[in-house]
Amino acid sequence: MTTHGPISSQFEHLMVEEVDDAIVLITLDRPPVNAVNHTMYRELATAFGEIATPQTGARAVVVTGRGRHFCAGNDLAELAEFNARNAEERLSRLRRVLWSVYDCDLPVIAAVHGGVVGAGVGIAASSDAIIATADARFSIPELAAGLIGGASHMRRLAPDLAVRRMVLTGEPIDASTLRHWGSVERVVPRDLLIPTAVDLARTMTKHPPDMLKAAKRAMRVTEYADLKTGYHSEHLHALEVIEDRQGPQA
Repeated sequence: MTTHGPISSQFEHLMVEEVDDAIVLITLDRPPVNAVNHTMYRELATAFGEIATPQTGARAVVVTGRGRHFCAGNDLAELAEFNARNAEERLSRLRRVLWSVYDCDLPVIAAVHGGVVGAGVGIAASSDAIIATADARFSIPELAAGLIGGASHMRRLAPDLAVRRMVLTGEPIDASTLRHWGSVERVVPRDLLIPTAVDLARTMTKHPPDMLKAAKRAMRVTEYADLKTGYHSEHLHALEVIEDRQGPQA
């Protein structure tokens, strides 16, 4: 669906709209289950790349899915076309999409429901927070499709042994369990999904944009760094903001 939004590009499988003051809603819109194909990969990477530019005026992003499911993973018809010649190029598209979400300098809230499968797990786990409905089911059934992937992102949401079970069985895990583990922020009724995500985004955008940007960049270092390296990185990013605001000291 093509729609006018706060970014310049027009899309076939995304809806982009401003739903609150400087809070942008990106909706996956590829019926019936929002399976990600080549076009959708390109559009997601473009949307997240553009939305963090100053020209849009955006302060935060909520990403969700239209219909019964957030995202059913990769398009099975395109997966069937994978071969030794094209697999790396096609998988690199998915990596670019997930990096564009993870590297976005704006707060990103995933508002998920129904199936959160494969690439859908990657999008949600690359965000800064997840709001889910009770029917949300997270799964990484890549082995059944002849692929390996998803465990790296699922490890941000679940303990290692739970992730191993998910990979090796393909069985899903529900949002309430992830809420118990602290990786899902809240489990809410469907009609409160977007309002709750927007409220959380609004809370985050109370902070100055330059500090939010610096904090996100610092956390991308601290997430896997040792204590000293991570703390030093936080200070370095804070100093960058101070220098940008005041100029370097003589």
